[in-house]
Amino acid sequence: MPVNVPRRQILYLDALRLSAEMAGLAFDHLHELLAGVTERRDGPLQAGKAVGAILDAYSVIDAVHRFRELLQLTPGLKHNSTFELFVRQTNDVRELRHIVQHLNRKVDRIAREGWAALGTLTWLGPSAVPGGPPSSYILQAGTFYPGQWTHGPTVDAYSSLPEGEISAISLSTAGIRVNLSTITDRLRTMIQSLEGPLEEFAADNERFGSDVLLSFALTPVEETGANPDPDAT
Repeated sequence: MPVNVPRRQILYLDALRLSAEMAGLAFDHLHELLAGVTERRDGPLQAGKAVGAILDAYSVIDAVHRFRELLQLTPGLKHNSTFELFVRQTNDVRELRHIVQHLNRKVDRIAREGWAALGTLTWLGPSAVPGGPPSSYILQAGTFYPGQWTHGPTVDAYSSLPEGEISAISLSTAGIRVNLSTITDRLRTMIQSLEGPLEEFAADNERFGSDVLLSFALTPVEETGANPDPDAT
C-alpha cells in the first residue's frame, strides 16, 4: 500500500485481502479433498476426510463473512452496484454462520428437521455412465441415524462434467444452503473490481512492504578481557 494512505484504511484493506486469500485457499483445499473422495467413491471414506472437509467449508464461510462485514465499513470504498450485488448475494453466508455460532440454541430445530450437527456437504461429480448427467454426492460428518432426512444436492440432468471435475460444492444446515463454488466466484469478482482502482491509486507512489518475515537470533560474543580499561583507545 502507498505510504500516504491512513493507517486505519490500510488495516481494512489488509483485512479484506487476507480474508479473501483465506477463503480462496480453504476452497481450493476443499475442492481437492472432495475431488479425491469422488475419485475413490467405491472405497471406504478415509479417516479424517469428513472432518477435514467440514473444517475447510467453514473456513470459507468464516472468511467470506468477515470479508463482507469489513467491506461494508471500509473507509473510502464506493458502494456501487458491484458492492451492493455482492452483499446481497452473500447474505446466506451470514445466516448459515449465525446458525453455527449459536448452535446451542438451534439444536432442537436441527434435530426436529433431521439435519446433521454441523451440516451436510453436497456436490456434483462426473456421471457414473459415459455421457450421462452428473452424479450427486452427500458427505455428512457425524452420526447418520435411522429416519434422518437426507438433504442432498440439486440433481442436474441437463449437463455433464469431465472426468475428475466436481462442481456445486454446497454446505447446508437448518434450511440454509450456501453454494461455496458460487460464493468463491462472487468473491473473486468483487476483488477484481477493487484491484483496478487500487492499482491506479498506488501508481508511482512509494509503498510499504507486505507479508514480511522477520527473524532475530542471539549470537555469543567472546569477551576480550575481564576488566577492560575504559580509557583504552
